[in-house]
Amino acid sequence: MRTVILYLLMVCLVQATAGFVFEDLPSVKELIREYGYDQDLTLEELKEFSEKKKSLKLANKVEEYAEYIPNSRPIIAILTQPRTESPPYNSYIMAAYAKFVFQAGGRVIPLHWDNSLENITDTLKSVNGVIITGGDQVIQDPISLIFSDYTNRVKFVLDQAKEINDEGSYFPVWAICQGFEQLSIIEGPEYGRLSHATAKNIPRKLEFVRDENGEIIRGRIYKEMSDDLTKALEAKEIAFHNNEFRLDPFAYKYDVGLKAYNVLAYSRDRDGRPMVASIEHKDYPIYSNQWHPEKNSFVWKETIPVPHSKLALQLTQYMSDFFVTECRKNTHKYGTPEEERSAIIENHPVEVTDGSAADIYLFY
Repeated sequence: MRTVILYLLMVCLVQATAGFVFEDLPSVKELIREYGYDQDLTLEELKEFSEKKKSLKLANKVEEYAEYIPNSRPIIAILTQPRTESPPYNSYIMAAYAKFVFQAGGRVIPLHWDNSLENITDTLKSVNGVIITGGDQVIQDPISLIFSDYTNRVKFVLDQAKEINDEGSYFPVWAICQGFEQLSIIEGPEYGRLSHATAKNIPRKLEFVRDENGEIIRGRIYKEMSDDLTKALEAKEIAFHNNEFRLDPFAYKYDVGLKAYNVLAYSRDRDGRPMVASIEHKDYPIYSNQWHPEKNSFVWKETIPVPHSKLALQLTQYMSDFFVTECRKNTHKYGTPEEERSAIIENHPVEVTDGSAADIYLFY
């Protein structure tokens, strides 16, 4: 309570002395209730917060504002995938992706791929980010290159995420493995065509892109990664791949759409062919890996060589921390606690399978 009182006094002082207008921002009481600012804040942090707010001037600087109002209750949508093997259920999410979010303090709701476009749009505006997962869906017709229905839904989700960002909310996207491949062909209509890869069920090293001085270009994804873990990624095979396709590096040099992304790392398939491994959009918080950051900690099938070393587990933790932290930077939420509770993934059954997906959440 003492911290809250100090905070309120400080905000009043800032408003009185700097003439700062909070008309379009949440009230102080709402901020405290929603973001836990009555918990564990020092006086120095409160001062820093107030000074930052003075410098923002405009309420629409959402991404800067949000960095100083971390969302302590992030909810992340994971796009479901079609499934016919478990009637009456018709879609699923591999549980490893949900656990990946849980371990960094996030919660998960299923984003049903076959819902109406209006429903998907409304759901995205109630959550703080979205993951497009790996899988074995048909991405496009190999001859006509026409997108499958599922890839068209991925495109819609990606377009909506960009629109949400354009409207002023910081809304992150992470596309993994199959999601990476879908993002590549969606964003790269000229050269974003996939080639065959020999990279099923194999851990690989990463080859980071470096600048002219030989320094790693870390981007946002790898910016906070420790030197020890970065060196381990280059020296040890701890980035697990499970892909039949790859994107050639030249695509990011020549395709107009893909030029909007920075390539941060490459890997190689069993035949030594290079594959783009990690990318991030230059203007949007859109991130994508060809490899699986979630499997090291959560997939334990004996016949699949997923790395479980201490460094491999640290890698999974780092990547989940990174993305969930990104998702804390917007204030989307459900209208009521009841709506939120009815939407979370824990309401749905889990099935343990014999396949590489291990346990999966099932949906009607």
